[in-house]
Amino acid sequence: MSTALLEVERYRVALGGRTVVDIERLSIDAGELAVVVGDAGSGKTALAASASTVQHHGGAAPG
Repeated sequence: MSTALLEVERYRVALGGRTVVDIERLSIDAGELAVVVGDAGSGKTALAASASTVQHHGGAAPG
């Protein structure tokens, strides 16, 4: 039985009025490998930066 290491629902990041990250649902189990791939400007860095500021259990990023 797997245990979720990360669960994300309805997560959106907008920069300059442009949505760069829009996740409806994402679940990564312990032991799984996840890779983020995309073109320049597609939101990879925005995802990593914003995810590092979100609190455990769905807290809001500081404003």
